[in-house]
Amino acid sequence: MQNDDKNNKSESNLNLNESSQSDFILDDTDADQKQDNKINDNKKINIVDPADVENYIMSNREFFPGIKLIYLKSKLLKMDKNKFERVCLCDLKSPTIILLVSVFLGGLGIDRFMIGDVGIGILKLLTGGLCGIFWIYDIFTITERVKKINFESIILLT
Repeated sequence: MQNDDKNNKSESNLNLNESSQSDFILDDTDADQKQDNKINDNKKINIVDPADVENYIMSNREFFPGIKLIYLKSKLLKMDKNKFERVCLCDLKSPTIILLVSVFLGGLGIDRFMIGDVGIGILKLLTGGLCGIFWIYDIFTITERVKKINFESIILLT
């Protein structure tokens, strides 16, 4: 009689172990599905909203060359949210401000210092804008140069 009780107990333990193993297998499969869903949700969350890109382009179009806006928009749409946030925080130089500085202080090379052309800035400072020739040249070309510098700084972030 005791042997029968022991056999029944061992059979019930085996049944419990088998059922707990099948539950573990089901739980493991559920966990894998949940992890896949989290990864898919994260991918969906990290995609940049096209409306945000459009707003960025529309509010900053004066800082970039007009011909390169379509290319810039396509690059911004392909990036994730973290990179897009870095792009939004990037400090862009205003072509209008640089033009005003070039008109009034261009003979001293201040405009070139502001856009990062230190060598040309020193040359303009020492020569008085090459006797005014380089100063006049910069008045007509500095805005496009600033737009190009802004565009290149954004592309480097992408």
